[in-house]
Amino acid sequence: MTEVPPLFAEVLIGLIGAEGSSIAGAGASAEISAQSVNSDLEVWEHHLENEVENDPRIDATDREALITARHGQGLFKQRVMPIEN
Repeated sequence: MTEVPPLFAEVLIGLIGAEGSSIAGAGASAEISAQSVNSDLEVWEHHLENEVENDPRIDATDREALITARHGQGLFKQRVMPIEN
């Protein structure tokens, strides 16, 4: 276990959903709306893309391939979430 920054914790809780809220304790809402989860997912996807874009250890070709591969992952997850727990 480790302490994480509040913004990162909020994003994680949003991605996990209601179970994450119950684990987080009284400070977090027990019910997280789909809109909130989608918003958190978009924030996290954008964060990951920025990390890849700004990583000097990744050459330009690999960087482009990684970013292209990431596109659509959020949409895929949104479509799977209602089907799978």
